[in-house]
Amino acid sequence: MEKQVLATIDGEEITTLHYQNFLSQLNPQMRQYYASQGVSKEILDELISQKLLVMDARDKGLDKDEAFQDVLKTAEESLLMTYALGKALEAVEVSDDEVAEYYEAHTEQYKTGPKVHASHILVDSKEKADELAKEVTPENFAQLAKSHSTCPSGQNGGDLGVFEQGQMVPEFDEKVFSMKKGDISEPVKTDFGYHIIYLNDIIEDSFDYHKDRVRAELKSQKEQETYMNRVKDLAKGHKIEVVHLGEPK
Repeated sequence: MEKQVLATIDGEEITTLHYQNFLSQLNPQMRQYYASQGVSKEILDELISQKLLVMDARDKGLDKDEAFQDVLKTAEESLLMTYALGKALEAVEVSDDEVAEYYEAHTEQYKTGPKVHASHILVDSKEKADELAKEVTPENFAQLAKSHSTCPSGQNGGDLGVFEQGQMVPEFDEKVFSMKKGDISEPVKTDFGYHIIYLNDIIEDSFDYHKDRVRAELKSQKEQETYMNRVKDLAKGHKIEVVHLGEPK
């Protein structure tokens, strides 16, 4: 987002940078909600309120208080450390060859139980389930799920994603892991209602399945090594004395 002035108070600007910083502190759901609205009046009003408090604090000289200066120095050092660390880690990269080699050397570590990719249609009654079972096909499954399923997954065509054996309720689990790819089950009763299950795929352990996880873990390891090596190099140029260990007095 290009920097833009959203409001001013006595000439002091509130910009899109302030707005984006505020959004970044919200939980993911709230952030997504407000990000989809453009500039929200609710958030802009809050930013104005915060700016008024800051201006009042400065008018009263609170920014000169010794206690505040201590807090400010600590916050500045923390932000600078985070920024410097980010700069130090910018060059850390993981190549495709490194990911493949790491996976081959640690294949056992990534083995998991049986996994499937399945969809379902959930309804409240056996009568409704039997009725749907007569007309459902792989081609119309997603549309029927959107129209009839009481599960939130219905909005995604009933798609439950990939899951391992043992993650679903027993009756559902037993049925889905006995099916073949492309099968559609008869209605299966659980405590949630009646399910019609479509087995999209059976997922085998493979490099392609795990490579994103391997890349992330390998990158994390390399970043940790880079951090430790950087600190060791920096320590060589400074005299470090440990003055106290144990509980602070």
